[in-house]
Amino acid sequence: MSDFSDNGSTGFRVDFTNVETKNFDPVPTGKYLLAVTDYEVKEIQSGENKGQPNVQFEFTIQQPEMIGQMKVAERKLWNSFFPTNPKTLWNLKGFMEALGDDVSGALNFNPDEIMQRDYESRLIVAKVKIQPARKDPNDPTKEYDARNQIGQFYPASTWKGVPGGTAVASSGSDSLLP
Repeated sequence: MSDFSDNGSTGFRVDFTNVETKNFDPVPTGKYLLAVTDYEVKEIQSGENKGQPNVQFEFTIQQPEMIGQMKVAERKLWNSFFPTNPKTLWNLKGFMEALGDDVSGALNFNPDEIMQRDYESRLIVAKVKIQPARKDPNDPTKEYDARNQIGQFYPASTWKGVPGGTAVASSGSDSLLP
């Protein structure tokens, strides 16, 4: 909460009580219990898929609470799906299957319907990795920071939570333990 008064001063009274500093470092590689918390549909602006839809889902880490000294619970992760691109349907199929949908044939993909499901029905497990910092191949003056990338989705029933809600990052195996 901030107070603003127009008394000609450029100062503000700011109350940092109950405000946590945000950490934008990628979370360690491993498996996480995630909740689907939001989505946005955009149109691809350039390249061979220009004009096609890009559905970007937001996921919020539910467990574990901590990995080492890093609080990971409540951190956000994002993943884009391209429902009209046959080359990337494997990713959307894995996501829908983890949510419990029958993906043996055609189905209607409706992000609104997913968001209307109850909380328990929007939980999934995801294998998360770190994509290293890199330069833009089309513009070497642009650099991108390291970020998280979701590699695979699993049903929430596969979550093997750790007592106390803490864990150690994994080497990519099925366990959160090294």
